[in-house]
Amino acid sequence: MDCISYQAVADAERYRGAFFSCEPYIRTRPLTPAEQAAWTEQDRQAKQRRQEAKGAEARALVLLDARLGPREARLFARTHTLMRPSQLWPGVEYLIPDGGHEMVRVVDKGREQTRLCVVSAAGEPWPDRTMTILDLIESGQERRLWEMANVFPNEAAPWIERVAPKPNSVLPFWYQMFLGLMAAILAVAIVRVTIGLLG
Repeated sequence: MDCISYQAVADAERYRGAFFSCEPYIRTRPLTPAEQAAWTEQDRQAKQRRQEAKGAEARALVLLDARLGPREARLFARTHTLMRPSQLWPGVEYLIPDGGHEMVRVVDKGREQTRLCVVSAAGEPWPDRTMTILDLIESGQERRLWEMANVFPNEAAPWIERVAPKPNSVLPFWYQMFLGLMAAILAVAIVRVTIGLLG
């Protein structure tokens, strides 16, 4: 094996080791001009995508604030939570958090009964997710919200059986868990590759 082939194998092994461990990827040889140009272009595109995402979130937040009105927008900025009463079930209220990383809490007569995990589509800013949830609740389409969310009961199985709608098609539990695990593994892989490319 010549020196160049050995260096390529060493780079591949080191990259593979960095991908499956917490160690940073360290090159054993300098980048060629073509590799450096490709690296610089990828970095520029990644920065541009981050800027576009920040701009999209800022525009969506302006729309959400306009929809809420000045008073409720200030309250939302201070408490980071919106409350909406159920249109279908008396005494039930939804507490909708900001940021898109927390679950919607379902409160029945002042007591939290369950949580709904509503995941945004890829690249969707969190204010858009919040407006979608508001649309479904305020228009009386809460059953659709329950169908598209993952429901996490808090020791409230009888309440959920009474209130929550039955979805049209239910995937087996083991298959849902498998899909969730695959999504988590894919997310970790994407983060590690991104860190390796940007770091």
